[in-house]
Amino acid sequence: MRRVVLKIGGSVITDKSKPFTLRKHVLNRIASEIAKAIAETKIRLILVHGGGSFGHFVASRFKNKLTTTSCIEIHEAMERLNRKVVSYLLKHGVKAIPIDTISLFVLKRKRVFKVFLEPIVNALNNDLVPVLYGNVVFDVAEGFSILSGDTIAPCLASKLEFENLFYAIDVDGVYKRYPPRSDNDLLEVLDLAMLNRIVHEANVRVGKIDVTGGMANKLIEIAKWIKGKKVKVILFNALKKNHVYMVLTGKDISRKTIVKV
Repeated sequence: MRRVVLKIGGSVITDKSKPFTLRKHVLNRIASEIAKAIAETKIRLILVHGGGSFGHFVASRFKNKLTTTSCIEIHEAMERLNRKVVSYLLKHGVKAIPIDTISLFVLKRKRVFKVFLEPIVNALNNDLVPVLYGNVVFDVAEGFSILSGDTIAPCLASKLEFENLFYAIDVDGVYKRYPPRSDNDLLEVLDLAMLNRIVHEANVRVGKIDVTGGMANKLIEIAKWIKGKKVKVILFNALKKNHVYMVLTGKDISRKTIVKV
């Protein structure tokens, strides 16, 4: 049984340059590839998706000043996106069920303080695919904080001891520099020393509207949660046809970044 946490970037399934704009053809294809992978492989799957032009757009309007009103607006935007994601999965026969992030995670000064795993475990035990998403959650020190899907995914992989953590993003992986000058700029393998250096130098791309840190935050959270654990981490381009299916089923793709921490 392959156990996988798949994080689908908001920049993959939405157009981050246009508020509340879904990339319907991309989401439809990815949902079909997930369905095909589940049909062909014994796989226990958790999906996490980003906010893209839904959550990030609303959050950026408030410049990270979270009030009760702003939190309600962010939460509503993310629920709207989540409903769309789940509907496409259901259309293709994936037994997807949304699980509200605000009910599972409690933060303290923007760091994960408590995680309630029972709803996820129960969903998995009933052959369901839980679908989580980055969102605003309660923070015992600050009232509210934004919890990124890039924190949720490695946190769940770590706490549930899943062996595979995959990031479906809009580029081939992690590059030495942005914009890349050639195909050789792709880092096919990224070890801890290289990861720390890249993050330190901030030599990573951040999306047009991203209140959760972009690629830098992905790498930081991977190092934080996965260091020393036997977890296979791959970042790959989900805009390329069949890549989601191939990665989920353990087939090799030519361009990707494998993170070894």
